[in-house]
Amino acid sequence: MDCDIYYKGKFDVNHVIIMLEKWQAGLDQKKVTLIKRIFENKVPCFVRGCNENSSFISKHIYLDGFIDDFVSLNTQWQGLPVVRGEELPSDAIVINAALHRRPHQALERLRKLPNCAHILHYCDFTRTLPKHCPPLPFVDEARSVFFKYINDFVEITSRFADLKSHRVLYDILLYRLTGDPNFTKSYTVRNKEQYFDVPLNFSEAPVFVDGGSYDGETTELFCNYYPNYNSCYLFEPNERSMDLARKRLQDYSNIYFFTYALGDKHELLYFNSEAEAASKIDDKGKTKVEVVPLDDIIDNHVDYIKLDLEGYEVKALVGAKETIRSYSPLISVSVYHNIKDFLDVPKTILNYKNNYRLLLRHYTEGLDETVMYFIRS
Repeated sequence: MDCDIYYKGKFDVNHVIIMLEKWQAGLDQKKVTLIKRIFENKVPCFVRGCNENSSFISKHIYLDGFIDDFVSLNTQWQGLPVVRGEELPSDAIVINAALHRRPHQALERLRKLPNCAHILHYCDFTRTLPKHCPPLPFVDEARSVFFKYINDFVEITSRFADLKSHRVLYDILLYRLTGDPNFTKSYTVRNKEQYFDVPLNFSEAPVFVDGGSYDGETTELFCNYYPNYNSCYLFEPNERSMDLARKRLQDYSNIYFFTYALGDKHELLYFNSEAEAASKIDDKGKTKVEVVPLDDIIDNHVDYIKLDLEGYEVKALVGAKETIRSYSPLISVSVYHNIKDFLDVPKTILNYKNNYRLLLRHYTEGLDETVMYFIRS
């Protein structure tokens, strides 16, 4: 089935459900034959990528190994060999598990490998052999949330300020509900546009809060886009990342650095700092970080709040309640970490201030970097 649907109207849950049914019934019979051959161990099968998706796949499909073009020789992962693309055996079948940022770029690289006979996605297996191959965790989560909160998705879309937001929700929901990258074929990685490609009407000297600043790139972009800025406040609990931010921003004035995590109350929590840009609050983390409410740190005017906190965004918004109520700042929030954040983030903000219009944008080819903007009416 061709998933590149030119959907130009307002979001319609019935249309989503119809597309899901068509997608489920639309598997190519050649793929069905390949999948059955894999389960009969008649062809070598590898997964592209060493990540949470490929780990899950390895528990349900017999594999010969994983592909990682940057791996050292004689490496193993999950008890299986990891090889470079050029080391594939003849007539290998490859399952593309690079689903978060660049699934289409990964596909293009796989197509250039001489011994890669066929490329599949794990969603092909879930359609063909659902009893043996359950959906990937992010797909399972999306199905559970979507069908339980259908009316809430409709209600949120009533706040959308443009048709593009409806299309983004349609595409990203279908991707999450299926795990099929065909639904995101029209999207690209746009790092420098993220947080800035919608109308941002600031005062003459805007104040910026960068929640989850990582290495300071977003703040640097803000300073360059708005050179008349007043001040910037960075919050990043990872000391290594904050050091990078200080170095990046050393030539800019009125930049204030806080090695705190933003949340809804003062507390000490475990933090996983090993994942670099994806470091987050995590009970399995090895270090403790101080969590603070934004309201207790900044008591002056704020024009723009950006939050990318690896799933901790709603708690941070609770801790910014008075700032939002007092100053009605423009807000951009990453909602891709949990699908329910598509609903909980706007409900939280609109409960504090009901005069926002919503815009939804997406900045990668896959699962990551969906941002919801809150623009003053």
